[in-house]
Amino acid sequence: ITFNPSPSGGTWSCPGIDSSGNYTPALGSNPTTATYVYSDGVCIVTQTASIDVFSTPTIALNNPSGICVNNSTTTLNASPIGGTWTVNGNATVVNGVLVPNGPETITLFYSIAGQCPASANQTIQIYPLPSINAGPDVAHCQGQSISITATGGSTYVWSPSVGLNTDSGSTVVASVIGPTAYTVTGTDNNG
Repeated sequence: ITFNPSPSGGTWSCPGIDSSGNYTPALGSNPTTATYVYSDGVCIVTQTASIDVFSTPTIALNNPSGICVNNSTTTLNASPIGGTWTVNGNATVVNGVLVPNGPETITLFYSIAGQCPASANQTIQIYPLPSINAGPDVAHCQGQSISITATGGSTYVWSPSVGLNTDSGSTVVASVIGPTAYTVTGTDNNG
């Protein structure tokens, strides 16, 4: 902050202010009074100004670095609360929840208004869903077992578990008496 008193040529009295009227605020010194004294050799003029110093908020963002495109329940976290979210990308923010609109890399911006505005940003990767394949339909004779293998993910959960040697893993062994339809849910390394 620079004070430009009129007439110039006087002296300042205030911590943090130099002889040119340049003021460097210090936190925790509210309010501060700057005193300016001018003398023309005959008359002395004294003026004061009250200075309030506000701190700029430090923003902390605590959000995941990546989410899957079908995850519309990611509540965004920032401190201090009360700011505004905006997105550079096709995703939106609705009531503090990130809503993806397709796979992409987005940048979130969080802004705090007030005496000393502040902002921060964070990049988040929105991953596509994995393409999970349970393989072709198979037939086998009663009393025999058959292996079924899923692909496209890193972990798998099979259901129902009836007739299976396990309900997890890419390959399961089915030993069933009658027709059974199995569903496999796969997850890739992105979660």
